[in-house]
Amino acid sequence: MSQRLEALGQLASGIAHDFNNLLAVISGSLELAEAKCIDERAHRALRRAIDATELAARLNRRLHVLARKTRLDPRSIDLNARVSETTDLLRRTLGAEIAIETRLSDDLWPLMADPGEIDSAMLNVAANARDAMPAGGTITFTTTNLHLDGEAAGAAMVAPGDYVRLTIADTGLGMSQQILERAAEPFFTTKLPGTGLGLSSVQAFAELAGGFLRLSSAEGRGTTVEIVLPRASGASDESLRRVDTEPLPLGDGELLLVVGNDEQAREMLLSRLEALGYAVLEATDSREAIDLLQRERDIGLVLDNLSIRGRTNGGDITDWIVAQRPGLPVLLLSGAPDAAMARTDADGCALPILILPTDQARLATAVAKRLGRG
Repeated sequence: MSQRLEALGQLASGIAHDFNNLLAVISGSLELAEAKCIDERAHRALRRAIDATELAARLNRRLHVLARKTRLDPRSIDLNARVSETTDLLRRTLGAEIAIETRLSDDLWPLMADPGEIDSAMLNVAANARDAMPAGGTITFTTTNLHLDGEAAGAAMVAPGDYVRLTIADTGLGMSQQILERAAEPFFTTKLPGTGLGLSSVQAFAELAGGFLRLSSAEGRGTTVEIVLPRASGASDESLRRVDTEPLPLGDGELLLVVGNDEQAREMLLSRLEALGYAVLEATDSREAIDLLQRERDIGLVLDNLSIRGRTNGGDITDWIVAQRPGLPVLLLSGAPDAAMARTDADGCALPILILPTDQARLATAVAKRLGRG
């Protein structure tokens, strides 16, 4: 069974990578067209299409998170932002009979956790809530700050201090006391054999992150799931993103090399980089890329599109650069990020990965930063 699940996860990763490459071509083409569009109605239509591709990309990444098997990657997170994105997706997927409400704290602290695991937990609990409301109902997401003193922390078996609480409540059928006591057991289920309630994985994630899971329910009165996670020090990663209204950092004719075996995705990336003011070369595989790097000493940055399947056209060129030209910056691109793709430079520092599809602003900022101008 574990081998079958691993094979399914690998298949899902490959599909996610290919689908995100297609979305990158679509969104890139739309953005280039939007920049030249002067008709107001056509401009609005292009913007709606761009927004739709971004939504599709977020959904695809969340599906990939559910299928992948990686180590936790905790970071500082704006929980309100992730709840808003996830509930937007749920409104489109759970059906009109399920209402989604949010009550988000205005002064919410950033929390420390793996963002993919948070997304997975929210989708998992929402799926349970949907199944508990066959005739329809409401799922409410609430975020609050929480301080636990010694006694309260001891009762929850966590360290005293500041935490962030995500509460997900439904108006469904609820659970009896007997079911509630077993709801977070790994192999316990009230559904079809093998499906489970999925709450054991949510509980495991919360505890590994230094927090805890708390459940309350009663028959006919719905279920409330509280996920409590430790507060992060400093601002969240989301709050540090560049403001979209800032002017894009443009190139000054610097020569870049794009490596990737997907022709459409590669050509679209070339067009976007040229629109930003860069001169661009392309290579379809590592052998061609190495030849260009040996002939063209003016290349200032390599954009390496990692491939899920075998990485014969992606990751090995980065290995060659680290060994043979350690001072040359590399920007990794991936449509399906995974811990196995983490790469380091000659100093052992992690190389940045830009997740595809991406908009022109993020692409411009990432390239400028790798060139030492951001």
